[in-house]
Amino acid sequence: ANRIFNFSGIEDIKGLLNLSTEFIAVQDAQSKNMVLKKCNGNVDFEDVAFKLYEDKRLFERINGKIEFTKRDLRVDEFGLAVNDTDMSFKGRLENVFNYIYNNEDLSFKLSISGEEIYLTDLGSTTKAQKIEQNIYALPDNLNGTIKLNVGKLNYEKHNFEEVIGDMSISGRDINFRYLSLKNAGERVEGTLRIKEELPEKFELSTIANTSGVDIKSAFKEWNNFYQDILLAENLTGSASLKLQFNAMFDLK
Repeated sequence: ANRIFNFSGIEDIKGLLNLSTEFIAVQDAQSKNMVLKKCNGNVDFEDVAFKLYEDKRLFERINGKIEFTKRDLRVDEFGLAVNDTDMSFKGRLENVFNYIYNNEDLSFKLSISGEEIYLTDLGSTTKAQKIEQNIYALPDNLNGTIKLNVGKLNYEKHNFEEVIGDMSISGRDINFRYLSLKNAGERVEGTLRIKEELPEKFELSTIANTSGVDIKSAFKEWNNFYQDILLAENLTGSASLKLQFNAMFDLK
């Protein structure tokens, strides 16, 4: 298909697409922006896979249906895999055309579920590229809400299990109004805010509750919470905690 249609930016694509659409777009003579005049239809994906140029991600096992109008795009039980991540989602996305062609913000309201999601799979650049080129990990052009239900969520050395949460994103600011997960073997519930102030440098604030947490495991999991006074090797026992925590994390 890519040889026939020569899709811009796509290195390779395969699978079955069933497309039904009416689409008219023109370029504005003054602003040079693409202007969408007419758009409606649907696309059925059956075991589709594709890879973009200069992008580490391989998108595969794409199955589901997308319905779209000039105003929004709707998905229902749409599934895909990205490297080691396997997830499905449903909901609505707005301003998709201008996000793709005119560098505007993408708005969305989604529900995402999956057995395993590796956050490093979802970015277009590697960790080394981010450090070398001083690239932000979080995009600044996404605004919306997500309901999460994930078996395992991984970011680099940290694993979170049985993740349930209500999340909002605005620029490089992620806010969990409610979050429940297992980390270091114990259930944790509360709120969490993550803001990327500089490339790979995050401000993290949380109010969390947990009962029966193993102190040694928790300090080991979180690198002694980035301090050198209380160390995992010197701690034993368990505790019920109500934690209010604010800190800066440099992940470079």
